[in-house]
Amino acid sequence: MRKIVIDSRVIKHLGRDLITSPEVAVIELVKNAIDAKAKVINLHVCNGVLPHGLPNISEIANIPADYLKRPLLLVEDDGTGMTDQAIDNGFLRIATNIKTNVKDALGQKGIGRLATQRLGSALLVETSSSSENHTSYVFIDWNEIINGVDEVPSFEAAATEHHTRLWVFGINLRCIFALCAGLQIQTRVTPKTGVGLLAKRKSLAFLRILVMERPAMHEMT
Repeated sequence: MRKIVIDSRVIKHLGRDLITSPEVAVIELVKNAIDAKAKVINLHVCNGVLPHGLPNISEIANIPADYLKRPLLLVEDDGTGMTDQAIDNGFLRIATNIKTNVKDALGQKGIGRLATQRLGSALLVETSSSSENHTSYVFIDWNEIINGVDEVPSFEAAATEHHTRLWVFGINLRCIFALCAGLQIQTRVTPKTGVGLLAKRKSLAFLRILVMERPAMHEMT
């Protein structure tokens, strides 16, 4: 008998290599938000500053300060959020089948969160579920994971409205703004097919408006 060994670098292949472009990465994240029954999905680009007014924003100081100085893409949605169990058995489990029995799920391969590798070097996951009494945070430095680290820092803060925010640090601003100028993402709901996701290139894109002009969720009524 011989043993099959899976090297930690497979995470790089499933993320940076399999996800072929920033455009594909953003689409995968939007799919996950839609699967979480989000009604609002916002993308924000920050360069050297953090968004103001978000609940528990001071908790971001728990991650190493060097990351906070890097250009940032914030993907936020008002979906159901993740419980601690969902984080451990879904988000942190590579290629999980957690969505296998979810009707009309768009993200079914279990690798959507690995797509953030194509966008930046580190990820802070912030999520709150209405079934739990706290907001959960998990910090992932992809280079450390690829080099064999299998434990990631996590912490908790006060409970907030159900949501998920993905803080992607170390983005390439030029690539992100090029993506925003050329990508259109639409959701379409029909009685027969449920939610469908369309993505196509256009000179003026819905996503560009979302990134540059749309207010944060906490400002909406």
